[in-house]
Amino acid sequence: MGRVPNVRNLALLALTVLVWGYNWVPLKIVAVAIDPWWFGAWRIVGGALTLFVVLAIARRGLAPPPGRAFIAIGIAQVGGLIGFSTIALRFGGVADVTALIFTMPLFTAIFARSLLGERLSRARLAWLLVAAAGIAVVASGIRTRDDAIGAGLAACGGASWALGNVLQRRAAYRIDLLRLIAWQQLVAAIPLLVLALAFGRPVAHLDGGVTAAAVFSAVVGSGLAWLGWGAALKALPANTVALASFAIPVIAAISAWLQLGAVPSRATDIGLAIVVVGLCGSVLADRSELGSPSPLSSPSAPRECESPLAE
Repeated sequence: MGRVPNVRNLALLALTVLVWGYNWVPLKIVAVAIDPWWFGAWRIVGGALTLFVVLAIARRGLAPPPGRAFIAIGIAQVGGLIGFSTIALRFGGVADVTALIFTMPLFTAIFARSLLGERLSRARLAWLLVAAAGIAVVASGIRTRDDAIGAGLAACGGASWALGNVLQRRAAYRIDLLRLIAWQQLVAAIPLLVLALAFGRPVAHLDGGVTAAAVFSAVVGSGLAWLGWGAALKALPANTVALASFAIPVIAAISAWLQLGAVPSRATDIGLAIVVVGLCGSVLADRSELGSPSPLSSPSAPRECESPLAE
């Protein structure tokens, strides 16, 4: 009987990874049909409202986290990631964008060294260099100006995600996970709404498919999926969750191929495989050498009552 909860949590983790991996397809559909500035704001607002509704139904506290650290964390970890990735999808393909978003672990290592004074073991550094080589292979297949813009924005999204992860670890919040994520999404919505008003155009080419994709990406991808992710983090080893997260860009590439007919280039296929191997190797090296969770974290999903970057 003791194994049942663990099986359920593993199933929940697998479902969440599948949702987040597939979610890049509706994101691509909507990013082309709707102004990306306004769509990015919609994603965060929809996700935040979903989480606050869950908080209210569960009768859990709605007060903001203590201090002001959650503001910078939310803007970097949620706003930066969603803003850059949404606009990147306007220009680049799903496979390339998701592969380059996963520059996050490399930037995490850099920010953790500069802001937290953390040092990398030689084995972890070697595996991260392997992942960097895979990213270089993906970049080598970029040919058009739009693809180059998308790649650059995707890398910026990975860097912003990483910075938010490190800031969150430094803050070390010990509060309800759902409340923390809900407030991070809410504060992240403010700058994206300002940017949408300044640079966006309220133009959309809506049909049933685009509307369904927009609702799915906001309510499920940016809202409910966080609940499953948080539950998995509370119940499963951090390295298990980190390893599972590296399936996200692979699922995204396969989903885009099957639904959108977007066949990845050979460089993307090879590079993405190298990236996943390098990141998995880094997590396993960290666990074997240090006996502690890896700082290669997932998107803004801290453990409750623990260092939030340990994912």
